[in-house]
Amino acid sequence: MSKEEPTALDTAKAALKAAQKDHKTFYKENNLKEGKTPKDEKLAKKAGKLEKAITRAQAAVSATKKESRQPRESKYEYPSDCVTAGDKKKYRAKTRSGSKSKEKKKDKSKPKDVKKGKKKKKARAEVAAEESEESEEEEVNDED
Repeated sequence: MSKEEPTALDTAKAALKAAQKDHKTFYKENNLKEGKTPKDEKLAKKAGKLEKAITRAQAAVSATKKESRQPRESKYEYPSDCVTAGDKKKYRAKTRSGSKSKEKKKDKSKPKDVKKGKKKKKARAEVAAEESEESEEEEVNDED
């Protein structure tokens, strides 16, 4: 079983790890504390180069992540005037509220048979019994 060829992201990550490793070994070899710049000019210059290499490698990793990112499929079809993220957010909120109001209108057309208090369970049982009778009647009508 052979592995796939490394992607651009994999190579960028490998370069970052190598730069970090070089930086760490340099500090160990010269008995320096991590994160502090050395007082010796030569060492400081070398440490600066290694730190710049790390930042370049980090930038390369983030750039390849952005390039390799595939756009997601949206479940909304935005109109042409929705360009910014804020416009899209407003459009989604508007469509969701519209669908909720439609559902509420449908629910209002059905009468509520639920009562309050101790009779609540009885009322629910009666409603369930009526619904089961209606479904049985529909099945009988379908068979005819």
